[in-house]
Amino acid sequence: MSGFADLLQSGRLIVTAEMTPPKGTDLSELVKRAMALNGLVDAFNLTDSAGSIMTMAPIAPARLLKEKGIEAILQVTGRDRNRIAIQGDLLASYALGVSTVVCMGGDPPSAGDHPDAKPVFDLDTFSLLKVVGALNAGHDLAGHPLKGATAFTCPQCGEATIGRCRQCRDQGVPYTCPACGFRGP
Repeated sequence: MSGFADLLQSGRLIVTAEMTPPKGTDLSELVKRAMALNGLVDAFNLTDSAGSIMTMAPIAPARLLKEKGIEAILQVTGRDRNRIAIQGDLLASYALGVSTVVCMGGDPPSAGDHPDAKPVFDLDTFSLLKVVGALNAGHDLAGHPLKGATAFTCPQCGEATIGRCRQCRDQGVPYTCPACGFRGP
């Protein structure tokens, strides 16, 4: 289990903070803010170009925070990448030690700083959860076996209703829903 999975199992209130990676390569300010808040929050949710504003992908800063002993949650959206790229990114992040993800659809590119960018949206939120479940089961979304499975913790249900928790359970993603206390899958 990851540190975040252990927190979910503890039953105590969990506090996270959202951090947006920089628009550029300098991670010093992000690390400085994370270090200042470390101990006040349990984990940092690293956004995936929030608001469709192009920033560094969250994999590198998530890995950097993990190296410093700070729990990181990787945000994954279906907006910019197709299922092949998303699965590759998830495998890469897991190989780098980032084992907690939150899945979301993503904002339309027209709302961001590259309004002419073409949206992908190959996978919606629940399809992304299905990807996580497939990779955890040792195969890709098309059913092809992997050389090494993931063991992602997906806190997606943290703000969900019981109905949504059941949908997550149907996708095979393990979780504890703080909204209703249901434990899955």
